[in-house]
Amino acid sequence: MEAVKEKIKSTADRSLQLSLLTLAPASWTLKQTSEHFGVSEYSAAQALELKKKSGILAKPEAKISSRRLSDDDKQRVIDFYISDEYSRQLPGMKSVKSVKQADGKRLKVQKRLLLLNIDELHERHLLMDKVVCSVYNKTCMLSGCPNCPGLNALESFLEELICDENENISYKQWTHTDGNKLETIVAASDDFIESLVSAIKKLTTHHFIARNQSAFFVQCKEKIDHESCVLVSDFSENYSFIIQDSVQGYYWANDQATILPFMAYMKRPDGSNFNVSIAIISDHLTHDTISVHAYLRPVLQHLMTLNPSLKSVQYFTDGSGAQYKNKKNFANLCAHFEDFKLQAEWHFFASCHGKSACDGIGGTVKRLARLASLQRSANNQITSPMQLFNWAKENLEIKCFFVTSEEVKANEAVINERMQNAIAVTGTRKFHSYVPVNSFQVNASILSGDDADFATFNVLPKPHEVFDFFSCNINDYIACIHPDDKYWYVTQIVGLDEGKREFNVNVLSPGGELGFIRGYKPTNNQKVIPLSHVIIKIQSLKPTTLRNRIFKLPKSEHDSISAKYTCQLANLE
Repeated sequence: MEAVKEKIKSTADRSLQLSLLTLAPASWTLKQTSEHFGVSEYSAAQALELKKKSGILAKPEAKISSRRLSDDDKQRVIDFYISDEYSRQLPGMKSVKSVKQADGKRLKVQKRLLLLNIDELHERHLLMDKVVCSVYNKTCMLSGCPNCPGLNALESFLEELICDENENISYKQWTHTDGNKLETIVAASDDFIESLVSAIKKLTTHHFIARNQSAFFVQCKEKIDHESCVLVSDFSENYSFIIQDSVQGYYWANDQATILPFMAYMKRPDGSNFNVSIAIISDHLTHDTISVHAYLRPVLQHLMTLNPSLKSVQYFTDGSGAQYKNKKNFANLCAHFEDFKLQAEWHFFASCHGKSACDGIGGTVKRLARLASLQRSANNQITSPMQLFNWAKENLEIKCFFVTSEEVKANEAVINERMQNAIAVTGTRKFHSYVPVNSFQVNASILSGDDADFATFNVLPKPHEVFDFFSCNINDYIACIHPDDKYWYVTQIVGLDEGKREFNVNVLSPGGELGFIRGYKPTNNQKVIPLSHVIIKIQSLKPTTLRNRIFKLPKSEHDSISAKYTCQLANLE
């Protein structure tokens, strides 16, 4: 027992101590064991229980601390903090953190900005809960249901909360007069409560939209198949070129390059997910709808090369009025299939909630380009958009494309008529989901996803119906607009020119309304009629004489011709 006693005293391993204590004679009491080995009676009792359960020299089972987080809990915490609802990814090229991985290697990760402090995260709905029944209910948050407590309940809560404060309350608020400033405001408690209640009323709507759009974005990424793609994009701040040991005046040279990053979420036919990081680099420094349309072409062509089965794209961007949320972009959305052979719909994040993985792509390109430029010799600097592209193509895993300003301008000439004819959507700013209906209409909704409530808007003039050239044969009758007097006539086809899409016809007399009353007579007056002048193909022209010298037009076809004639004539002019 003396040797066991010395062993117990020499070790700090409590598991080993309890194992050795099981050697104490069975006749000893807990007090005797405690005094002989110099341990507590509690330890002696634990050893006795261990001996009864597992025998001598048994080791106690390792206890799992109730305070230790499981791997699943750790991941839930991580997912919570990186959620777009509670944090925002920083886009800056210096906004990175070197993080040690499980394999010992370090990885640079883009930093995220926590939108609330810990206490606010715990009680993030405190004030809104006083106004609505549930912060998760669409009706309550957007318009207020009949059972909602309303603003009066919030006013009462605030009055009770600050009843012991001074009559005047000091607080900070952003003001937007002559620029944006964070100012300290001193106001009477009543005025403060009125101002805060008004802000909370607006916040309920904004909060629900922000959470809904973020949740829909996550849902779309989870539901993609090998025929669809989720594409996120947002312009980075223009990259300003830098040179090691440059003269002081070079800072004001303002030589820059446009960087438009994209992150594509896709799925292979075998069901495995993969992401594609893309960056457009350009010397065209204007960030507008025209340039966005030009930049999409190489991006979508690359995605279709990676996945030939791709059929549709869901765009997610912020609500920038100059680039995305405007009538020109919606007109392009209606023509998306015509331009790129892909179906598309456009969804917008809520205001100030548009940061995403693509911002990290832009920050990575600029950070590494800046580092490379500072490390280069004086005769090998990165000082132009093309040099930036050549460096990125050779040194980055991000797929980069270069689009020249000339290409953007050439694309502008192609779609200029569409841009000029674009029609504004009433209430554009409040809608966050746009889905094309046809070549001139879109469905718009305040929310995306299952809660969408669409309204239909024209974003381009309604096109006139295009006549099918190949629906006609020799000897068929058509109603058309005469190229000379712009009046409509009934004619008989005597020849077809497929190359020029023209008809060679005999014009029946008299024309239009007068012929409908008197009847139409065949003539030898031939005319060449272009396809754009054809109104309809006549199906029911019937002779009224045995020798087919006079033909009558039914009233139903006459009325159809008259209705379409006015509209088509306006399009020709």
